This record gives sequence, C-alpha cells and structure tokens, in this order.
Amino acid sequence: MTCREFSDIIDSYLSGELLVETNHSVIRHLEQCRDCREILAVRRAIRERLSSAVRNTEESIIDSSFAARLRSDLRSKAVGPRFGPFAWQLFLTGAACVIMITLGSVLLLSDYGPMLTGVSVNLPEPAMTNPVTPDTMTKIVPAVLEEAAEDAIDDHFKCALFHDLPERPISLEAASITVDPVNEGFDKVVSEAIVAHLGKSAKVIAAHHCLINGRHFAHVVLLVNEKLVSILLTKVGDVGQQNDAALCTKKNEVAAACFGSNGYGIFVVSETEGESVNVAKWIGPAIRSHVSKRRSNV
Repeated sequence: MTCREFSDIIDSYLSGELLVETNHSVIRHLEQCRDCREILAVRRAIRERLSSAVRNTEESIIDSSFAARLRSDLRSKAVGPRFGPFAWQLFLTGAACVIMITLGSVLLLSDYGPMLTGVSVNLPEPAMTNPVTPDTMTKIVPAVLEEAAEDAIDDHFKCALFHDLPERPISLEAASITVDPVNEGFDKVVSEAIVAHLGKSAKVIAAHHCLINGRHFAHVVLLVNEKLVSILLTKVGDVGQQNDAALCTKKNEVAAACFGSNGYGIFVVSETEGESVNVAKWIGPAIRSHVSKRRSNV
C-alpha cells in the first residue's frame, strides 16, 4: 500500500468500513510509514473531539437507569427460549409417531415372534465415523467467561482492528495504578510466552488498557503470521482455575478461546478457532503465574 492509497481510505479505516484484509494492509503500511502514522493520529484526534462534543450535548445523554433496563432486557431476550410458536405441535407430532412405531413393533412381534424363535441374525456393528475421545468431548465453559468473551470480541474489533473505542486507551502501567495491579507487565508475559512458541513469526504491536461495554481489559495486540490476534484479561469474579483453554464463543467471523485464573478471564481472539485455542494454551501457564504473583503482592 502506498501513502496515496492510504490517504484515500483513511476515513473508511477509522470508521471501521474496510475488509479485514484491507485493514491488515493498512497496519503493515503504518508500521513502516511514520508520516502516515502522524496523519492518522491527527485525524483520529479530530474525530474523537467531534464525537465527544456530540456525546456530551444534552440531547445525546441517555438516562443511566434506562440504559441498564434496556441492556438487561436485551440479554434476557438473547438467552431466552429459542423455540418457535409451532414447537409444541412438532413435539406432539413426533411423539405420536414414536408411539405408533412402538405399538406396531409390539404387534408384529406378537404375530411373528414364534416364527423367529431360534433364528440367529447377525447384524453388522455400526461404524464410528467420528469416535468420541477426551479431546473431542465438549468442554464446559463457565457462564461468566462466555459473557465476558462477547465483550472481548467487541474490544478486538473496536480497538485492534478499527480504533473506534468510546474512550482513549491508557497504558498498562497507568492502569496498574488506577484500575488493577494485574495490568503491570502483562504485555511482557504475553510476548515472552508467544515468542517461545512462534519465534519471529509473532510480535507485539500494541499493549494498553481498554474500557468497553463497562468492562476493563488489559489488551495486548499480536501480529501472528500477518494476522491480528488479541490477548485480553479482565476480572470476571466467580471463576477459579480452568485448566484447559477452550473455545468460548464465535461472533462476527472471529473466535474467542478462554480460560480462567483466580477470578480473572483470559481471552484469545483471532480469525480461526484452532489459532485462538492454541495461543491460549501456549500462554496459559505464564498468565496464570503472572495473575497469581500480582494478586499476592496486593
């Protein structure tokens, strides 16, 4: 990508209107071009000031109690019953079919049962096309992690990809003082753990603290084989040690893997399920050790 091409799409980039592949091209160009980085910073600052001015007007302020009720209603509807109005009719129809088949089998055996006595019938054993193993069994993810994973994916899009957060991120060092001591050194731990597995094919390109949907995240953005991967940590409360990383959720064509550690949720968001789970497994031991040490120092 050239500087001219970047200049033509800078507003679309800031508005989150580009394809993921185009965003990757922009990021690669910004890594190499200081002038475009400065232009982007100025343009973003102007947009943020305009956005802040609009949000702070009396007409734009939403009543906090109304927002809380709306959020609660949306979540309850999202996790509510998924059966349509004809579900019970389908259920009763299916049940009737099963009863009829069962009665038919009983009558058939009562009529022809004596004729089948002593007859040996060898039926082939069904082939297991997808045998169930401990590795393929569904892992149970705590509800608090699933809920936080939704916010983690939002942070990945609005921060790592489109830089469209409602509040400007702060450094992890500042967040360790004002928000949570666990933020301190989080980027170093992630970098050392991921480089140990992937070497030069992975590097940290950003590290900061974000606030999104009312949730605080320590956020490290990696470039892994030319693809953006987000590592996020946040307090989730009622979760202990979840030993194995597991797929938490998928949303907007990205996947979030997660694991818990001493009241915190750690999330890896990327374009593929396998990549998210693998990275989560690689960084798991180092992150758990980091959380434990920082909590013990509080």
